Amino acid sequence: MSLIQNSLFIFFLLGVSPVLYASSSSGGSGGATAVSGSGSRASESSPNRVDEARESMRERLRQKAITKANNQKPYVNFDHSYADVNDFLGKYVQTSNDKTKTYVNYTGIDKSKLDLIVKEMLQPSHSQVMVSFTPKERLAYFVNLYNILTIQLIVENYSEIKENSNSIKELGGLFSSPWKKKFFTLFGRPHSLDEIEHGYIRGELPGFEQSQKEFKDPRIHVAVNCASKGCPALSPVAFRPNEIESQFESTLDLFLKDRNRNKVDVKNKTVTISKIFDWYEKDFERGLLDYTDLKKFIQINGDALSDSPEQRALLQSGKFDIEFSDYDWTLNDTL
Repeated sequence: MSLIQNSLFIFFLLGVSPVLYASSSSGGSGGATAVSGSGSRASESSPNRVDEARESMRERLRQKAITKANNQKPYVNFDHSYADVNDFLGKYVQTSNDKTKTYVNYTGIDKSKLDLIVKEMLQPSHSQVMVSFTPKERLAYFVNLYNILTIQLIVENYSEIKENSNSIKELGGLFSSPWKKKFFTLFGRPHSLDEIEHGYIRGELPGFEQSQKEFKDPRIHVAVNCASKGCPALSPVAFRPNEIESQFESTLDLFLKDRNRNKVDVKNKTVTISKIFDWYEKDFERGLLDYTDLKKFIQINGDALSDSPEQRALLQSGKFDIEFSDYDWTLNDTL
C-alpha cells in the first residue's frame, strides 16, 4: 500500500475527511507534503485511541438521540386542576370530626380507576414538567404524584401488609425501604418515591440541581403522605398550583392542632412536636418562610400549637425545650 493510500485508510478509521492541496506548478510535491503531514498526525494515534474515539462518538450520539426523543415526545394536555385525582381522594379519603386526621379506604378502591389516574399522571415528558411547567405547577405535580403512587403501592400489597406488620415498612427489606423501590416508570426510566420527594421536590439527591434551587417550602413535609398514622393527614383534595400556598398552610395548621403529636406543657416548659420536624430539621432552619430554627418555627405557628394564653406566652418567650413525639407507622386505614 502506498503512503497516500495508507494515510487515506487511517483518515477513514478516524472519521476525518482528508483535504489534499495540489501545487499549481508541479502538483506532486505539494500534494505529497499535505498528505504526509496529516499522515504523521494519524500515525501517532494507537489502535486503542482510535477505538476510544469511536466509542466516545457513539456514546455522544446515543445520548443526543435519547435527549432529542424525550424532548420531541408530544406534550400531553395536562390537567393542572387535578379533577380526577380530586374526585378519587374525595371518595376514598375519610376525615376525622376535628379534621386533624384522615384514613384511606384501601379495600374499597376501584383499582382500575386508580391505575388509570397513575397512568395519566406519568404521561408528561421530562422537558414538559421541568421546562414547560411553572415552579408551582411542578410542585403540585410531584406532591400529587407522590401521594397517588403511595396509595397504589399500598393497594397492590394490602394483603401482605395486613398479614404481617400492618405498616408500609413491611414492603421494605433488610437493607432497603419501600421508598427506595423502583416500582413505577417516570420520564422513561424506573423511579422510586424517594427520588420524587428528595430529588424532584427537595433537590437533595445528586443530579437534581434545578429542584435544589427551586425548593422554597419546607411545608411539603406535611403534604407528602407516607400511608401511616404518624404522618400528617393525607389531604382529601388534590393540591393545585394556584392554591398550593394556602393548602400547605391549612394542612400544616391542622397537623399542629393534633394534640396526639403536637402539644405544649407549660409546667415543664416543653413543646412536643412530631418526629418529622426532627428528621427534616435542616429544612426548617434554612430561613425559608422565616424559619431559621425549630424554635422560630414553633413561635410563628404558635396559634395552632397553643390552647391557652399561658401556652401562647411560653411559646413567645422562647424559654422552652423541644421534644419529639413517637412516630406511629401503623397503616392509615383506620382513625
